[in-house]
Amino acid sequence: MWLRLLAPLVALLAAGPAAAADPAVVFQTQPVGRVLNDARAVVAALAGPKEAGSIDEAIKGKLGPKGFTGLDINRPVLGYVHLPADPAKAVGVLVVPVTEEQAFLGFFERLTGVAPKAGAGGLYTVPAGDPGLTVGLRFADGHAYLAAGAKGGGDPAAVLAKDELVPVGKLHDPADQSLLAVRAHFDRLPKELRGQAKDLLGAAKLAAGTIPFPPEVEEPAGKAVGEALKLAERWLKLSEGAKEAAVRVTLDAAAADLGAELTVVPLPGSELGKEIAARRPTTNRFAGLVTPDAALGYTVRLPFFNAETKAAAGHGLDAALKAAGGLGGNGGNLFQELLKGAKRTVQTGEFDTAMAIRGPDKNGQFTNVQAIAFQDPAGVEKALKALVEADAPEDIRKAVKWNAEKVGGVGLHVLDLSKLDQQGVFGPEFKMFGGADAKLVAAFAPTAVYFAIGPDATAEVKRALALRPAEAPVVDVVINPARMRKLMTASGAPAREADGIAKTFGTDDRPVTLGHLTVTGGGELRVAARVNIRAFKDVLGREAHSTFEELPPKD
Repeated sequence: MWLRLLAPLVALLAAGPAAAADPAVVFQTQPVGRVLNDARAVVAALAGPKEAGSIDEAIKGKLGPKGFTGLDINRPVLGYVHLPADPAKAVGVLVVPVTEEQAFLGFFERLTGVAPKAGAGGLYTVPAGDPGLTVGLRFADGHAYLAAGAKGGGDPAAVLAKDELVPVGKLHDPADQSLLAVRAHFDRLPKELRGQAKDLLGAAKLAAGTIPFPPEVEEPAGKAVGEALKLAERWLKLSEGAKEAAVRVTLDAAAADLGAELTVVPLPGSELGKEIAARRPTTNRFAGLVTPDAALGYTVRLPFFNAETKAAAGHGLDAALKAAGGLGGNGGNLFQELLKGAKRTVQTGEFDTAMAIRGPDKNGQFTNVQAIAFQDPAGVEKALKALVEADAPEDIRKAVKWNAEKVGGVGLHVLDLSKLDQQGVFGPEFKMFGGADAKLVAAFAPTAVYFAIGPDATAEVKRALALRPAEAPVVDVVINPARMRKLMTASGAPAREADGIAKTFGTDDRPVTLGHLTVTGGGELRVAARVNIRAFKDVLGREAHSTFEELPPKD
């Protein structure tokens, strides 16, 4: 009895595409309707609600009055890559939801300008705009399977055979709400590909020896390239312990945040899994430099996190040192000391930097403070003093006070701009930092360099010297809209530019993230980045414009 009841279900399943080998690479997007709604929301945020209507006008201009008829805009677009042992024979397959086959053929022609041609057994051929491609199409299970391969390589017709089509259920993960997701399953990759990758690295090593570097930097530059290839070899070896990797693109339309994320899931007990599990949270020794009252700020940790990147950077700096060997005088000495210190810092693996513009103070002015990790900057400090004392104009020499204060044994060097004869030498851009009355303060600690300019420069350097490492993103860039608007006003920017900050980011006195990058370990490796699209308003929105203002005649 149960067999008789199940027979219709078995027949229904058999009527769909036959089971094919699970693809190594699959991808999916959100339904076209949702993507369009998100696009309208973002354009409205950037340029206003009226401009969002331009999307519909563009669609109508491209597709005509029938629009998306034939395409199901309420179901996701899917796809996969048919990847044989020979990657030159790979075929990409786009799986598009349709409402009705003939209607979709009309939509396809309106979209691309070419009409698929019906062939035997329900297979269509599609004229390709690229002469190097072959494209085919087949309908199955309420979808159009569009396959493309290089001429002389993969055969779309073979991939689109009824018993080779990959069912939609194997391609779609309904729990994944990202705008675009691409997943690679390493256990499904042809084993031959790894051997081919090793061969490519071997060829790259041979080719690296023929790079025509200038003779004076040939040895260190060649070593830097060699370290990069070593890193590629190590990653290829580690990839043997990877189970799955995924790249996802996300969009928070309301917040105008665009994100991207890479996740790597290792095999239990693998070397890759051990490395990921051992990864500590990222820290930055200057994490506290950017406070909520900063008009603008950032923290960055440069990626010298393993032996290969440190060695490669060190060899690159050796090449720069050789090239700088011909530079003489105090300026040349200072430059070479900077390069030497940079190399020492790279070897520590903790190359941190941060910047904050804090204010306004009671006088409406701001102070810019910056810090950078630098191992043993004593040579830089000595070379800078020699340069100023020997080569700087007399008024600058008189305006500098070396070791004006000592903080924990670290000297604070102060340049008092009010003592300079050329009051306008620093230009109007220094107006918000106190103008001619500002102070520039520098400090060379054993493992970092600090400097600040503004009315509170000394206090800010002292605060920075007291900071201790704390957990922080790899990259973090923030803006405080209310304070940034005041900063622009203080700098003398036109009112329309200062008001543009409020239009773009609002008027709240709180930090707003412009860009963010994190790397975390544990059970899986996760690299996540996001950027506030509003930051590109002047590039993407209607606010991008030029103006002409009448200027008073010169005397």
